[in-house]
Amino acid sequence: MKFPVPIKLILLSNEADFLSIDINVLRNIVRSATYTVLRLECYMVARAIYNHRKCTNKLAKNSAVIKGLQLDEYAFAYTLGMLLGLRLNMPDILETSEFFRMIENIASVEFHEDCRICSSPSRSIKNRDEYFLSKKPDVYNKLLAKYSKASIKLYVQEDGYLKGSITHPFDNVNDAADFILSQERKAFVADEFMQNTLLKRKFNYALPANMYNIPWADAYVAWIHPEVSDDSFLVNHLKSGRFSLKPNMFGRKFLYRGQSEYYDICVPSLFRDKNKTYFLDDMIRCQEFIVLCQSHPLVRLLDQGIDLWNDIFRFEMNYGGLAQHYYNKTSFLDLTSDIEAAKFFAVTDYDRKTDTYKVHDSTEKLGVLYYYEISMPQAFQRQLGKALSTIGKQVFMRSGQQHGYLLNMNKGTNFNEFPEVHKVFFRHIPPLEKEIFKAADEGEKYFPSEMLQSMWMRKLKHHSSVVSLSAVKINVEWNKGETIESVVKKLRDFYDIEVKDYIPKFDDDLIDQYYDNMAHGWWQDVFCHDICFGSSDGVVYKDFLNNVPSDPRYQWAFKRK
Repeated sequence: MKFPVPIKLILLSNEADFLSIDINVLRNIVRSATYTVLRLECYMVARAIYNHRKCTNKLAKNSAVIKGLQLDEYAFAYTLGMLLGLRLNMPDILETSEFFRMIENIASVEFHEDCRICSSPSRSIKNRDEYFLSKKPDVYNKLLAKYSKASIKLYVQEDGYLKGSITHPFDNVNDAADFILSQERKAFVADEFMQNTLLKRKFNYALPANMYNIPWADAYVAWIHPEVSDDSFLVNHLKSGRFSLKPNMFGRKFLYRGQSEYYDICVPSLFRDKNKTYFLDDMIRCQEFIVLCQSHPLVRLLDQGIDLWNDIFRFEMNYGGLAQHYYNKTSFLDLTSDIEAAKFFAVTDYDRKTDTYKVHDSTEKLGVLYYYEISMPQAFQRQLGKALSTIGKQVFMRSGQQHGYLLNMNKGTNFNEFPEVHKVFFRHIPPLEKEIFKAADEGEKYFPSEMLQSMWMRKLKHHSSVVSLSAVKINVEWNKGETIESVVKKLRDFYDIEVKDYIPKFDDDLIDQYYDNMAHGWWQDVFCHDICFGSSDGVVYKDFLNNVPSDPRYQWAFKRK
């Protein structure tokens, strides 16, 4: 076997464990951004030192032994790299069953990780595969089964009745919130996955995605960083390979929801009309909304990806969640990781005519604070009738300000009936609730004025009976069996909605305001200031993120031509 030629930045003496570094080669590595190659060579040198120490002089001169040790060094480097979350391309000469068995053996025997090597189409080299490690099927299934039925009974009995029940409500919303937080602390301490499996992992392995992640992009990164402020958003690696900005969840076991009144049937806005069974008009508006969002410079930039320290970050845009936050009927129900946000919604009512929130002014009915138990590791997997997801921080700020999560619910399901859902009732106290309303800047804290709000309101007010051909194409893509002609006909015949061939975009005055905001530091001061990378080199990544507007490759997104 002829081995690939290493870059030989680091040279190991044949006589002792002395290393020498070629500065000229190092400069070339920095210029050509081949840090993964450097990383793998460092792992190979570490293995070479280990082999050098255990190998006798006689064996060290045997060509077959030398060849075996070289292969072992490569296998060790690739094993450790993949356990640390790298997806690696391999030279043709190494793509052999023998080499793959060596990787799996090193993972099992030396790192005690029962893995198999997997492949997927390379994201950087056409017509090639990249390789990664995942747990062997039997190990994965056992781990999944261990936590699939995890549940904790959280209500505390006192004096023979349930605290916060509809017959024994709390005196006010603050007492209800304090009770929920006290229950959350108990639940977090009692959670085996949070306390043992998650915090004691050797590598950043994620269930149920069955993948090893880069430390700063771990799927559970939001739960393992106590040093990060409560209102931060952590860069989170998704199974799709993209990234999201997840609210900090350290010490958290619950998500929350607040309502000024309780409804026996709690469903998303799309399903509140019991007589409606066909939703094309609502869906096409959401799809029009998506096309509008996709025209925004930052959405386009983050979708294409930005280079941070020679890693390309492509961010996931949660268009369905954004549609939910901007006046559209969807199958999502809002949740939040911020108890203060839940309290705000529990003591206010939305006035559609003025597009504002007002303090709930009646004391006749009880308010309710929900808490939704996060049962890891399967909490974010689709389950019967529902699917929990993060919307978190987006280019458009509402969801981030609200520390948003979303529960996608099937038609016919009821939020009140899900086993993860707990209700805590309270009495309305108007003077106290006015203070909560004032502390939230009368809603501005959670609903900041921004261009998407303005543009979409203009669309709904002046052009609600017209949609673009681009929106229809998305609808057809999502609904197999439909055609452009069939959807156009239904929109015209059923809803009197006309289809025109244009691309939805933001009005010039809003785009002018956007570029003016960029010139005055919006990217650094508003978007980036609370984003964190959960690793020791996170400060470096954050510095690269702050300086994206200075990169000539991306200035089109920050400066008008």
